Amino acid sequence: MRVYHGSYTEIQEIDLSKCEIGKDFGQGFYVTKIKEQNNV
Repeated sequence: MRVYHGSYTEIQEIDLSKCEIGKDFGQGFYVTKIKEQNNV
């Protein structure tokens, strides 16, 4: 399955220590299957 992350840079490895605590959905790495929601 191909998923997309709303980032302007390519993500090679998920590093949850870079996530900001207290944002909309909490600390985590969120993806979508919908290409149009991708910021790249």
